[in-house]
Amino acid sequence: MLHLSVSIFSGLSSETWWRRVRLRLTIFYLVIAFVLLFISGTGHARLLSEVGKTFGGFFWAIDTDKQVVVVSAPPQFDASVSSLTNNDHIIKVQLITRNNKQTSYEGLSALQDAYQKASPGDEITYSIADNNSHPRLVSLPAQTFTFDMWWQNYGLGLIAGLSWLLVGIILLATAKEWAGAVEGITLLPPAMLFLLLSLIHISEPTRQAEI
Repeated sequence: MLHLSVSIFSGLSSETWWRRVRLRLTIFYLVIAFVLLFISGTGHARLLSEVGKTFGGFFWAIDTDKQVVVVSAPPQFDASVSSLTNNDHIIKVQLITRNNKQTSYEGLSALQDAYQKASPGDEITYSIADNNSHPRLVSLPAQTFTFDMWWQNYGLGLIAGLSWLLVGIILLATAKEWAGAVEGITLLPPAMLFLLLSLIHISEPTRQAEI
């Protein structure tokens, strides 16, 4: 009888302890989730504020070496996406308007300056260099940044991140033991990756951003 009472008491104590730990973990998870949502929301709000503005048809950023690099581009844009093994960077931009007026821009603000003067359909030529070859020229017409472009490049990632985050919270809040809690916590890193995609790549397609 004594042994049975001790076992019941031990079981109740263990269950009470787990409930307290689970509550604390859930609160901690929710705090991180709210911070992620705030940061992600800020990045996506910046992107959406660019809808309707002129840009070059690809996404770019300024890396730690203070070089303008390509983050994401269509197949017809002959420049490699920035990586550890690739050093393609844009050193000069030439804008040719429809009335055949040509203007060149250099420096870190070259793309931003060109996009402010460009209209959809204007030809923009980029001088792209790396450490192993002479600069090459790549041309693309200026385009209008649309909601569909945001959705295809970032919107789907946002939905995926929110889904991972929600499932993780549910698993953690309803976990009856450590195994379930661990499953919920392990969903946090992929949720972070998807939610912060707008900041990892670039904040605005028409303005400079650092990565």
